[in-house]
Amino acid sequence: MTEKLTSSEQQILHLKKITQIGFIQAEHTVEESEVQINHLTQYFTELVELELKLSQSLSQQDGHVEIINRLSQVTQSIIMEFQFFDCLKQKITHAVYPLKHWSEENIVLDPYSEKFVNLYSTEEERSLYQAIISQPTTAAALTQIALNKIQQDEAENEDDFELF
Repeated sequence: MTEKLTSSEQQILHLKKITQIGFIQAEHTVEESEVQINHLTQYFTELVELELKLSQSLSQQDGHVEIINRLSQVTQSIIMEFQFFDCLKQKITHAVYPLKHWSEENIVLDPYSEKFVNLYSTEEERSLYQAIISQPTTAAALTQIALNKIQQDEAENEDDFELF
């Protein structure tokens, strides 16, 4: 005998399914990007190796020092910029993990419970979560986060000043 779900239970069930779809899409995107990131990593490694070989073979000749130095600077800049994508992948993974966890639970999780809050792994994620839960709108939460960030930056800048 199957029970008839109430309207609220049906809505929660639909919300969980939509959440699962969002998680699966995000997870698939991360997996696809990881393949591309691995390819780029291989190319960057090869680029650095080629740069070293070129540097060694041209270091004996006049006029090539500037080109070698510039090539080295560009290579280092590319590698630093590339790190953004690894960080982005981690942030996406962290953002969707609580969705996956919630959508797979057979109960309705209390969004104020420590169990739910602790699904967010970084302080930045927990702060955003707390702001969204505590504010009446997402826009108000984002404003609160931006103001907190400004205050934090100002406090850090005050600590940087040294008096002589």
